[in-house]
Amino acid sequence: MSEDDDFILIEDEGEEESPSTPISPQSANESDSNTSTDKVAVTERLAKLKKGLTEQVDAVKDRLKPRLVDVEVEAITEAADLTLEIDGYHTFEWPIKGMDCPDCAAKAKRATQRIPGVKKVAVSVTMGTISIDVDLGEGHTSKISAVMASLGHEPDVPWQRIMGVTASGLATKNGVSRRELRQMMMQIPAVLEVRFEDAYIEIQTVPLTEKILINELNNGLDRIVGGKAVLREVQNRRLDNGQWRLVSTMPALLILILILILPERFENQNLLLSMTLIGVGLSGWRMFLDAWGGLKNKELGFQLLTSLAVIGAFFGQHWSEALMVSILVAIAAHMEESALLKAREAMQGGLDRLPRRARRVNKPKKITGISMMTP
Repeated sequence: MSEDDDFILIEDEGEEESPSTPISPQSANESDSNTSTDKVAVTERLAKLKKGLTEQVDAVKDRLKPRLVDVEVEAITEAADLTLEIDGYHTFEWPIKGMDCPDCAAKAKRATQRIPGVKKVAVSVTMGTISIDVDLGEGHTSKISAVMASLGHEPDVPWQRIMGVTASGLATKNGVSRRELRQMMMQIPAVLEVRFEDAYIEIQTVPLTEKILINELNNGLDRIVGGKAVLREVQNRRLDNGQWRLVSTMPALLILILILILPERFENQNLLLSMTLIGVGLSGWRMFLDAWGGLKNKELGFQLLTSLAVIGAFFGQHWSEALMVSILVAIAAHMEESALLKAREAMQGGLDRLPRRARRVNKPKKITGISMMTP
């Protein structure tokens, strides 16, 4: 390299030594104080966050405490409401309607013996009563009464009204509907039927003599009512099924007369069909219901035969014959029931003198003759 060559030296600006600013002790102290201040702030925020979470947890616990108390109170209340109901076999006896023939008694006996829990059934045509031995743990008197009613033998006992309560109010108090309330009351021993009459509750019960059954009936009613149940006998203003059958037969009789005297030139098959349907429905509704009840309970009676006869005459377009059969069956049933009721009332004086109970003597005793005083 020759001496004539020129060298250009390029020096970086960054390499130039800038004058260094010395850090004063005061600024270092300020940075340390800022760092410590930030640490204190973070600690305070964490403490506040922890305190807020603790307060929220305590609030949740406070909200849960009343619920736990309510659950405990409900459990205690339910345990207090638990009561023991009687079971085992008990005997019930009550009068019934429409028991006018031995064949009806035999069919009613066979139908009720199929009910679970029923051990022994005795149906008396002379007395017009039914006596049953039923296990209250399996069966209920209301079920037996419903089967008897489907066969045309309703209980012949007075209706009693529960005073001071209404059906809607009692259903609301027990938290059930009116239908469920009726089912609850039908489960009480010795209750035969329950109905709601003008917002009141009326029941039919078995005439009881045993103290344990009387107490069970009263306790069952008290549990549902929520206090002492007061029963008062009410006069039945409704017509029974036999009376309704007789009343509805009168228009059917007029329809039969109209069909018989109707001139041939005015006879229209559609008109005759409509008139016969109305007449058969008015006079034979009870007959058809008894026939259907016998079919459900697997007991075939004469009501089924007469119903089939009416249906056959109807489909054969024998309008007057179909209407005549239904009317005669209704009138004959009413007359038979009325005659049997009068005969039963006439001999009731002699039946009342018959002893129904006897005292059993454990130790043998000598029976002496009874001296008769001569006039």
